[in-house]
Amino acid sequence: MACKKTFNFLDKSGTPRHARSIPLVCLEQLFEYWLRLWVTIDLVFENNNTPAMKFLSRIILALAANFIVLACWAGQPDAVIHIERQNVDAVFAKGGFLLQTNNFKIMAGRRTGPGTVEIHEKDTDIFYIVDGTATFITGGKASEVTEKSPGEFGAKEILGGQAQHLVKGDVIVIPKGVPHWFTETSTPFLYFVVKVSN
Repeated sequence: MACKKTFNFLDKSGTPRHARSIPLVCLEQLFEYWLRLWVTIDLVFENNNTPAMKFLSRIILALAANFIVLACWAGQPDAVIHIERQNVDAVFAKGGFLLQTNNFKIMAGRRTGPGTVEIHEKDTDIFYIVDGTATFITGGKASEVTEKSPGEFGAKEILGGQAQHLVKGDVIVIPKGVPHWFTETSTPFLYFVVKVSN
């Protein structure tokens, strides 16, 4: 399906939206197809309106919606994504995601002080320092590791890691599974983050 329109990346309040790379016209088609399917299922189950049939119809509708969204995404593998400067600045003002897809994410990172130890099971982090300085510990052994969410871990501290001094213009790549930790930053410390899932 041909898709030309795309979502704005931020809403009016400056909050990043999810599923930004799914074309708007695809979502319009999704709703149209979903509505037609809903009417069809309603007619099919009109004479068998038991709780089990209602549950089954909801499952069918959910699976159909997911299939159409994936079809929209698969039909746009070469879509160009342009995030305008004012939108980038708006996210940098508080920090957050600029773009999220299944394969990679882009963040506008903003720190005003030390962070916590992070370990990503699936994501390789690539940082580009936009402004400020930071002391950044990588490698070593993380102590008292806890799982914060699937594939994302935190820890109390890093033992025996390597201290990196980050300044404006630096690029640093942290492979998946490597503990990392901002122990000191300027105020503010701004950096682009590209998270590549592999």
